[in-house]
Amino acid sequence: MNNTENKVYFSDLFGVKHAVVKKYGALDISLVCDNPAFVDPFLIFANSKYKHLHDLIINYLKFLRDLSVKRLGANLTTGEFNHYYKFPEVKQVWLGYSVSGNIGRGLNKDFGYSLYENLHKIFSKFGDEDITEASHLEKLCLIEEGIGVDKISDFTLNLIQKFLLEYTQEFAKEHLDKKFLSEFAIRKVEFDFKKGVWGDGRFVLPTLQRTGKKDFVLLVPRKILTKEDTWISRNDFLENDTAIFNVIPNDELRAKINKFFYDNLQIKLNKKKQPEKDYSKKTTKDRTFTAF
Repeated sequence: MNNTENKVYFSDLFGVKHAVVKKYGALDISLVCDNPAFVDPFLIFANSKYKHLHDLIINYLKFLRDLSVKRLGANLTTGEFNHYYKFPEVKQVWLGYSVSGNIGRGLNKDFGYSLYENLHKIFSKFGDEDITEASHLEKLCLIEEGIGVDKISDFTLNLIQKFLLEYTQEFAKEHLDKKFLSEFAIRKVEFDFKKGVWGDGRFVLPTLQRTGKKDFVLLVPRKILTKEDTWISRNDFLENDTAIFNVIPNDELRAKINKFFYDNLQIKLNKKKQPEKDYSKKTTKDRTFTAF
């Protein structure tokens, strides 16, 4: 296994030149502590190269929306909640605010419960002619106060994890010595919209072993990252990369993402408080729900 003593960066640890990592489009992450960088969903939404990721995120939220409507806001079972709404930290990307290691706080269960309850609120007054879009939007808050760039990044990372696994695996097989690689069995990497369940997968990935524990490392494209320029970073490559946007204030990010989700998730309810069937055949297929 690779010797990690006195080595800081991905390129150092896995015997590849920094220029090769950069040319691939990835951030050469520090593997000493978290890098103060975050996945910004709007950089995904704005880039045509990642349209499939945009569609994946929106379609999953539509699935959750329809589940919320189907249950009329009633409580989910513990199993249902854990399967659909539990979003753990993807620590293998080494992004966030941890000053030692890569284990941060991640998303607690309150984030998932809040998302479920607020998705249902989207429909509570649709069709009421006295409620304007502006006033409805003001009351809608899928991403609530206290949720910042780090947690929005964690949420997004969970949904695009399969892409990152494939992105890293491709780089690893092409550029890294096999002695640095291992096969990992990973849970919840791809959502099957037809069956309504998360599927698992196996991937060959860069392997890091410290304190007797073995884990994989994930690379992330620099074009979907923002960085915190006021945070003391040990990653010189991150600090000196002027092509990476600085983060925007949390309140501005929450406002942007709530507006975006509202625009993409709103539907009308009929007199029986059921969604109007005005979506396309393709969308209908994506929205098929199978009970958990």
